[in-house]
Amino acid sequence: MSLTKYLIDSDVARCMCTYELIEDLATALGVGLEDFFVLSQLKYQLHLANAGKAQKKLGSAAAVAQAIKLIDQASEVVVMAESANYALLEGTPDIDGGE
Repeated sequence: MSLTKYLIDSDVARCMCTYELIEDLATALGVGLEDFFVLSQLKYQLHLANAGKAQKKLGSAAAVAQAIKLIDQASEVVVMAESANYALLEGTPDIDGGE
């Protein structure tokens, strides 16, 4: 376990799993999958509870396996609505509040 932690954006996590590169990313950074943080909604965005939908979203069974491994080993970050900085969101109308 490393002292360095990385928050992986959901779109990046999806792409890295699609191309089966999530473990390569961890190796390149010199960390394990347990040193990654992902947003709690990632497992729902990738439809990991439904193998058919997940495979359709990610493209292959191997990609789904990588996504499941990432979700199982990474820590989840839960962003509370009350912690959002609405002043920043108002100043940047092209940013989605979910970002």
